[in-house]
Amino acid sequence: MSITIHDIAKLAGLNSSTVSRALRNDSRVKESTRERIHRIAREHGYIPNLNARNLADGRTHRIAFLMNTLYNGIEIEPATEANRLLSERGYSLMLLLCSGSREIFKTHLDHLAQKLCDAVLIIPGFGENDKDILEKMKVLNCPVIFIDRWPENTGYPAVTTDQANAMKRLFECAAAENMDSAFLDITTGNSASRNRFHAILQELEEHRIPFIRKLEEMPRFLENGDRKSLCVFSNGIRPGSFFDEVFQKGKAKRPAKFFTCGFDCIGPDVTSYYDKTFLCIQDFKEIARISTEMILNQLEGKMTCERIVKVPPLKVISC
Repeated sequence: MSITIHDIAKLAGLNSSTVSRALRNDSRVKESTRERIHRIAREHGYIPNLNARNLADGRTHRIAFLMNTLYNGIEIEPATEANRLLSERGYSLMLLLCSGSREIFKTHLDHLAQKLCDAVLIIPGFGENDKDILEKMKVLNCPVIFIDRWPENTGYPAVTTDQANAMKRLFECAAAENMDSAFLDITTGNSASRNRFHAILQELEEHRIPFIRKLEEMPRFLENGDRKSLCVFSNGIRPGSFFDEVFQKGKAKRPAKFFTCGFDCIGPDVTSYYDKTFLCIQDFKEIARISTEMILNQLEGKMTCERIVKVPPLKVISC
């Protein structure tokens, strides 16, 4: 016969409601008491009745995490950390992948609107300002937190990297290499990239560093100025083959110093192609921790102080 909460209460000398809260890791129960109850539960093979618990408090005790893929750190690390933190608080993490398909993304939103979870974390893989998607999100009727990128002018809270801080640190690394020109290979297709672009643009203009944004402008740009130290600023580091059209085909002479600044990871041929590579490593664990805490606070009826929370990058490394 399986053991029940009432059995554990008798063994612990406590009432059933205290045992129930302790098994949910409710902070209102002292930590020492929670640990004792969890130990008794383990020793007697207690298996919680999730359906009964969910019916009792009207919650699913699931948090959905909607993202594009699980192929890079921007998604793997936050998902792993959120899963760990939520498990400690008695919640399960439900991963939903859209694989670059807006239709799959919309289908997931339709399902989540049927109260399959208590809250939603989202890393938008594309079109975070897509009107159809935003309309569907209005019927979720639960807390929503965006990670890294977010739909602007909609009021949804988000946790992201402090892009101004990140770009300033990368600029300082480039300046230490006597940068006298720059190529901005930063797209502006999402909110995080736009913030990066405007931040580095401000740094370059403030320090009067000439720059271009299109690869086809490179030959004329290098020809018309005495460019000895050119830095490529990117979201993700470009492989060397990207510049073959300019340098390998003789359209322009490669500068004496040619280096790059980007985010998080590099491809196999990068370090051999550039003279130096600077990588800004984002603190996805901290981003996940804050996002998870914001979700749990909202579920407890606590207000979120800031709509966009900006987390300093973890570090900048040289490769």
